[in-house]
Amino acid sequence: MSLSSFEKSWVLLASTAILCFLLFVFSRGHAPQAGDRRVVTVTVVPQDMSGLGCASEKTFSNTRCAYQSAEQALRRVLISEEERLAPYATITGELLVIAGVFSSKNVQKETRRRRRRGSRFAIRCPIELLSQEKGFLIRFNRRAPFVPVESVWVAQAGACKVAAE
Repeated sequence: MSLSSFEKSWVLLASTAILCFLLFVFSRGHAPQAGDRRVVTVTVVPQDMSGLGCASEKTFSNTRCAYQSAEQALRRVLISEEERLAPYATITGELLVIAGVFSSKNVQKETRRRRRRGSRFAIRCPIELLSQEKGFLIRFNRRAPFVPVESVWVAQAGACKVAAE
């Protein structure tokens, strides 16, 4: 039994519609989840190494904020750069609280080089999402007050590198 050209057209159309539907369903990204890994690019100035901050009593994996709360901002906890969480905005506008952005030798060297000029530069970091938090306190300047953010992902950076200009 052979199909007429009209029937072949309908089979082709139906097959194409099914394929398009499957591609649509399975090619969409999923909502971020703890454990997801990706690469992000953030821009910083040398002052960000000490000026960015967050406040929380929680620890996430081996990371934490340098301040326990906004009220106890003067009771700074001494932690390594690799463990210290700080807020960053990606070049796509996403707000993340990430530990370890300034911990690589490559980024530290570029930070020292740009300290005199205070010029902004981009850093590419592989990150792992640790937890999505609500009501997290952040600040983008050492003299600024902490402000709550409705919802933010906390992440750990891998070996960050200065992005090519």
